[in-house]
Formats: sequence, structure tokens, C-alpha cells
Amino acid sequence: KNYTVHSPMVTGSGAYIVHATLAKSIQNYSITPIDPKVASLPFLLKKYKTDHDIIHSAPDFGSQLYTKECKAVTTFHSYNLDQESLNHASFAQKVFYKTILTHAIRNGVARADAITAVSNFTADMVTRHFGYNKKIHVIKNGIDENRFKPTTDENLSTQCRILFVGNMLRRKGATLLTEMVDHLPKSCHIAYTSGLRTKSDKIRDHRLVNLGRIPYEEIHKVYQSADILIFPTVREGLGLAAIEAMACGLPVVTTNCSALPEVVDHAKGGYLCGINNIAEMISYLKTLIDNPELRAEMGQHNREKVLKEFTLKKMLTLYNELFNELMG
Repeated sequence: KNYTVHSPMVTGSGAYIVHATLAKSIQNYSITPIDPKVASLPFLLKKYKTDHDIIHSAPDFGSQLYTKECKAVTTFHSYNLDQESLNHASFAQKVFYKTILTHAIRNGVARADAITAVSNFTADMVTRHFGYNKKIHVIKNGIDENRFKPTTDENLSTQCRILFVGNMLRRKGATLLTEMVDHLPKSCHIAYTSGLRTKSDKIRDHRLVNLGRIPYEEIHKVYQSADILIFPTVREGLGLAAIEAMACGLPVVTTNCSALPEVVDHAKGGYLCGINNIAEMISYLKTLIDNPELRAEMGQHNREKVLKEFTLKKMLTLYNELFNELMG
């Protein structure tokens, strides 16, 4: 390749992990980490402007990072400006989304030479709410299926291990965990990670096991030590944690919202529940807890789906094709 790609990205999110993976896997692709506090004020991002052939970043601050000469690629990893998403936001978040964020994204979309989205749902949101009538390249996040894979180790645990992975935020459904565990069999517990941005452990319950902050290089081992992923989020651009768990052969209990129906096949690879519908989630969890054979069957279905749709190789191929197309 005779061109360079650079990606300034906010740390502490699945989006950063995806761009960091691209930087490790694609020749002449580099990444600069940005503190989340800086990213909340787009005008502060100008100091990250660099001279590269392609700048690949997020829509909300991309326009601050592009030079006149570069090709601009903006990727929508999520979408939080529609009414359904705003219904689950705090007052401060709603003000920020409707003012600073909307303005920044509109500028980023206008400047972009190419727009990608991680799901059909996210692409549809951009088309409908911004009136974008050009092609949006849907490039779904891919993971290393050779690292995220079912374990071959024999585990003699008599407990059914339920796992939550993500930042401990209301938007991720973390506040529902305490009530869930109270209604599960005594032989079960829910283990949870502290997430990439969580500063402290705010949950106090002996059946909720805090695994702490797990480096991404080690997170596959956490999935491999679990039996079920609980993912009660209210909005996902795609759902990286669900895909990682599926690759490791876990069934997934999640919400029937945003892009998650593109990831989890209801009653085949897990279950899709109503947003904040704890009773429904508990019912499906109990079904899986009582049926090890069903867990194994769903886990195999999920593994096969990841190998078909969400591999690292497929994601890299699509991004390389897009970059090559832009550079002629």
C-alpha cells in the first residue's frame, strides 16, 4: 500500500477495540487514543488533527480531525439520537445529544467521503434521521474466532455461571442484575466485569461476583469460564460482547432492540426480551439453567453464526476494499 490510514478514537468502548484491531491487522493503519472527557467537547479535538491519506473515525468528532486533503471515512458504531434511545437517557444526556452531538454528527456526515455502519439498523437510523441518500457500507464488527472459541477444558463446577460484560451503566442494563439474581436458583451466580470505563464497584451482593476490570487481551477467558451471557442493554450499534460470547459457544439472553436481532437468533442462539422486562429475562435464564443440552445446542448455533458473519477476516477484507476504492 502507498497510503496511510489514521484513526483518532475515544478509549473505553467497543468502538475503540474495533479500531485498535484494525490498527494491528492492516498495514499502514495507526490509531491515537482520545480521552472520553476531551471527546465530549468536539472543539478540543483539533489538536489531534494529523496529515494522513485517510482519516477513519467516529461521526461525532470527525469533522474536527479531517484535513482538506485527506479522505474521510466515518463509522457509526452506535446511534443515540432517535426518540427510542432518548427515552433511556438522562436529562443532561438529552440536552447534549440534541445540541452539541447532533451538530457535530451533521458536520461529520457532510464532510465524509464514505460512511460505514456496523449494522443494518444503524445504517437505517443514519439514512432516516439525516436524510443521507448515498451508499452506507455496512461492515459488521469481526472478532478473532481463533481466540474467542469454546474451551476444551473440563469444568466440574456445579454452579451455572451467568456472565455480564460491559460498563456498569443503566444503558447497559447493569442496574437490573441485583433483582435478577434474587430470583435465580441458589446454585447460580452472576459474574460481571467492571467495564472499560467503570471507576468503582457500586453493586453489593454476595451472589454478584465482581471480576474487576479485565484487559481485552484476557477477556476471552472470562467468556470461556461462563455458561450464559446476560446482556440487558437498551441500545447497541451491534453488540460486540454478544458476538464474543457467541464465538465462545455461549447462549445469549438479551433485549429485542436496535441491532441485537441481527446478532442473536431468538430461540436458536438465545432469547430476545423486552427492554427492562426482568420477568421475561429471568424466565429464559431459568430455562437455560435447567437445560445444559439446550445451552450446548444454542452455543453451537452461535459459534457457527459467528464463523459465517462476524469473523475478523471478513471485517478486514471489507475495510481494505473500501480504503482501496477511496484511494483509487
